[in-house]
Amino acid sequence: TSFRGADATRIASRKPENFRTLFATGDRFLAVSFSIRDQLVQLGCPAEKINVLRSGIDLSRFSYREPRGLHSPLRLVTIGRLGPTKGHKYALEAVRSLVDSGLSIEYRIIGDGTLREMLEEQTSRLELDSVVTFDGAVDSDRVIEILRDADILIAPSVVAPTGQTEGVPNVLKEAMASGVPAIGTNVGGVAELIDHGKNGFVVPQKDPNAIANCVRDIVMHPEKMPDILGQARQSVEEHYDLQVLNADLEKVYLHYAGSTGWNPTVRWCYTW
Repeated sequence: TSFRGADATRIASRKPENFRTLFATGDRFLAVSFSIRDQLVQLGCPAEKINVLRSGIDLSRFSYREPRGLHSPLRLVTIGRLGPTKGHKYALEAVRSLVDSGLSIEYRIIGDGTLREMLEEQTSRLELDSVVTFDGAVDSDRVIEILRDADILIAPSVVAPTGQTEGVPNVLKEAMASGVPAIGTNVGGVAELIDHGKNGFVVPQKDPNAIANCVRDIVMHPEKMPDILGQARQSVEEHYDLQVLNADLEKVYLHYAGSTGWNPTVRWCYTW
């Protein structure tokens, strides 16, 4: 059984009794991050039954962009569904602070969801209609193009009121693989991906000032970026390569299939 995020942080924690039989009888449990693994242990899953198997990205689709000068206006982007774990409201407040401090900003919000109307209202209330663009949902090819043009990616993830939170957002990996400075928050498995100041930036959740200050630091210290962006790409290559992780997943499945006497004859193909 694979756990990737909401299944452990919201569903299982809300009704743990539904998982007791699963934990008792399952042979192996795969957690997408160490934070999800720890959550499963707290819910009663035997630690010796859990492997951490990260979620990868197809690196062949994300070519590394060498460090370059920042645009004016500065191009900020957030990519992800407009839901309660994504924290867009805090990024909007950070953008208001950046504009008030004199920075020229373009902020694109990519994605759609239940909170779109509320976020559009917040944008108008903050008088950011000329700064913020809601692009709606786009396909993966368009995401790659948007990242290529962006100066900074902001992923302002939060723990939702239900307790649900992120595993490790793929968009952070995609930005890091693409050579785009990535700002995440200290929720879920983000700190397993980003080593603050080394390969990206991690700020406290629900803290617009911290987001704004991080953006300012990137703008004011471009000399830091070549090393940070190079290490970001290297980190993703070493730990989040989809092809390597798919092979690891296949080995786990085939091992436990073999232990039950089942002889699979179909080649496995996995997508995330």
